[in-house]
Amino acid sequence: MADPKVLQGAAFRLNAGNTVNLPPSGGDWLGEDTFMALAGAYMFPHFSIGNAVNVETEEDNSVIGRAFMSTPRMTGKMIDNPISCYDRFEGLDDYDYWNWGFCNDLKKVIVFKGADPATAFVGGAIPAAGELAYEDATAGTPQIFTFVRHETTKTEPGVEEHLYVFTPDTGVTAPDPTPAGTLIQTSAPATNNFTYTEHSVVLEEKLFEIDSLGRQLREYTTPEIAMDDYVAGKKNPFASVAKRFTPYDMEFDNVVSSGFTWSTSAPGGAKLEGNFLSPRQRRNSTTQSSPNWTLPDGLENNRSVPFHHQMQFWIGTDPSSLECLGMTELSYEVTPPLEKIQTTKSGLSLAEPYIEGKYTVGLTGTVGRHSVETYQNYRDLQTLVVAKIKMSQGYNVKTVYFKECNIIASGPDDTNVASEPLQMGVGYARAADDQWATTELTNHTQIHESPAVMLVRSPSSVNPMFKE
Repeated sequence: MADPKVLQGAAFRLNAGNTVNLPPSGGDWLGEDTFMALAGAYMFPHFSIGNAVNVETEEDNSVIGRAFMSTPRMTGKMIDNPISCYDRFEGLDDYDYWNWGFCNDLKKVIVFKGADPATAFVGGAIPAAGELAYEDATAGTPQIFTFVRHETTKTEPGVEEHLYVFTPDTGVTAPDPTPAGTLIQTSAPATNNFTYTEHSVVLEEKLFEIDSLGRQLREYTTPEIAMDDYVAGKKNPFASVAKRFTPYDMEFDNVVSSGFTWSTSAPGGAKLEGNFLSPRQRRNSTTQSSPNWTLPDGLENNRSVPFHHQMQFWIGTDPSSLECLGMTELSYEVTPPLEKIQTTKSGLSLAEPYIEGKYTVGLTGTVGRHSVETYQNYRDLQTLVVAKIKMSQGYNVKTVYFKECNIIASGPDDTNVASEPLQMGVGYARAADDQWATTELTNHTQIHESPAVMLVRSPSSVNPMFKE
């Protein structure tokens, strides 16, 4: 019988800790018990969550007058286990923050559906982001919307769906009339009115960045304190994880992400596979919380899992020259430079996650049918490119933006219809060189100059980084 895990289960909860549930003074990762109670909506649907404790030993080679060796002595322990699951459009905000390390301010948006820009706008062209204000003239009280970006989704071969993202003024919940109508341009030149066929409710956009400062409890920086969502306290990147066995729960506290890989292969769903570090494992048979685990919203079934047909891969020398490629496989990885060491303070534990060195971000994919030499030319000339992976389901999206890449391997192979693997090296892009910041991400102010960022749009209105 395949995967006989009906008696198992897992739970995941962020160590909410701006002002409560903090590790002991000094922020010692290996300090006192900071395991979060998991009774409630913390069940975590997973493929695999490891529960091993890796023991380091040293053999005693002393000569004692007999031809036998003493039993080895334990000298260290390390918990470095896999954790994998399906990606989701909803319900994974906490897990995404835990992996990426930073969640920027939430931004309210309303998404309108309309015809192509030549028809939707009177002027026949997409307006510049953030420059044009529109008013719903039919509303009892004037409601103002500011244009953010235009999005294109290919629903079928040759069929495109056009979405237009606007930020509503404070207090605006929806345009009137519903579902279709016209927004009147109020700023100069005041002639480029916009016609839509339907619209979303108010949604929230979150921008996840790679935390450039560390993976330990730390103080917030001045730019982070200036965030609208800021809650006083310390930044806590840890989580609590448990796995149900009969008759006990196996628990891990102060769990930190040591990297993850996102991948998809036609025709399957998107998967997240990574590893976690923890200072200790406990087996709790007296106060099991697993009977009270329930699934949070968005994780009850696989309806919010991004499947291959809901994805697009775009690449070009800049955001205005993007090409949407037909990919059979896509993956990217984020690896923090965690140094797992044993110190005189940690005792036997062998996984103090000090951050040293550099993050590694990688991007690979396979073009289904080789047809042009464009990408081999980019490889030969080491032309810098930008790329994005976009997943969409209705008005919900998850888009990963790669700011500056070069193609380090490209060329058709001899499989099937001569597919073309692409391997890209992702590098650091300074704020002044971030082309996405001035095009598709104008309503988000970035802090960490992360080489890749992930935009998530969903109904969730809670910033996971500031949970109590």
